[in-house]
Amino acid sequence: MQLLLDRAGLAGHVRRCLSVDAVRRWKPAPEPYQYAATELGVEPNRLALVAAHPWDCAGAHHAGLRAGWVNRRGEPWPHVFPEPDVAGADLPAVITSLLQPA
Repeated sequence: MQLLLDRAGLAGHVRRCLSVDAVRRWKPAPEPYQYAATELGVEPNRLALVAAHPWDCAGAHHAGLRAGWVNRRGEPWPHVFPEPDVAGADLPAVITSLLQPA
């Protein structure tokens, strides 16, 4: 993960990197999201997951987190999943929307 963050120029903006390896369950199972909340000392409803994968957003919702979808391809949201809290064409748009007062 560190290599990916370095390549993207984001390493200096990330304090911690949590992995599903710690709970031995893959997303969208609830355990990775719950693990993140516990490790960060934050209630799940105070966290948001941002992803480009609808199933990951659905998993976050199921675990009690907010979800932001980066819709890189401009595709419609799959109707089999609950809608994300916010959606946008890129990461800055999604983050900006998530930070707006509810």
